[in-house]
Amino acid sequence: MITISNLQISYDKHPALNDLNLTMDCGFIHGILSLNGSGKTTLLNTLFRLKKKNSGEVL
Repeated sequence: MITISNLQISYDKHPALNDLNLTMDCGFIHGILSLNGSGKTTLLNTLFRLKKKNSGEVL
């Protein structure tokens, strides 16, 4: 299970993710769909620990 609580990430004072809360269960296929520039790649980079978070929790 992946649990994200109050995740905030910004680039030079511009928020990429602001107060994101998400829970994903094991055994399922999840997709992330959204507009360009909405933080999808930033979210994945944070999950794989390639990008540091400003605040929040990723378990």
